[in-house]
Amino acid sequence: MEACFATVKLGAIFVPLNFRVRQDELSYLVNEAEPEVLFVGSRYADMVHSARPQLPSVKRFVIIGGEHEGMTNYDELIGSGSPEEKTLAEVNDEDIAVLMFTAGTTGFPKGVPQDHNAYSSYVLSNVAPPRYGSTSRDQRAGHAPLPCGRDAGADGQYLRRADHRPDAAVRGKRVV
Repeated sequence: MEACFATVKLGAIFVPLNFRVRQDELSYLVNEAEPEVLFVGSRYADMVHSARPQLPSVKRFVIIGGEHEGMTNYDELIGSGSPEEKTLAEVNDEDIAVLMFTAGTTGFPKGVPQDHNAYSSYVLSNVAPPRYGSTSRDQRAGHAPLPCGRDAGADGQYLRRADHRPDAAVRGKRVV
């Protein structure tokens, strides 16, 4: 969720992928999306590393929850930012916020864009803020589910442009 909301806040496009993806499917989806930065969960690091030659658009790989050769550690990337930097992109309601891939039941998966207006409406209608005095279990109910249900996994997240600063990596760019 952190990556999703940060991406949208920066004016980039968030693209969740199926957490059950196989290497050939991963290559297909990444090549369709053409990202420059790829966030990878540690359990997918070996698969993504093997697929690197088939992912020409990806310039930077960021690993979440681990270490892997040739991948930037997510926590270190976040730590390299400045709390003073407040990056808020100017976006229009019609700008794309999220790109979801269909399940591909009748062929190859297709990317389906959702603009900021639709995504905001989705979140506001599906997420209730935590109540004052509620337990930590109750507060978890305030988290937003990703709009693509079982096909989404937090381990498949992409950024479109590579750069040394987390905010500059996606400002004004498509995040896939």
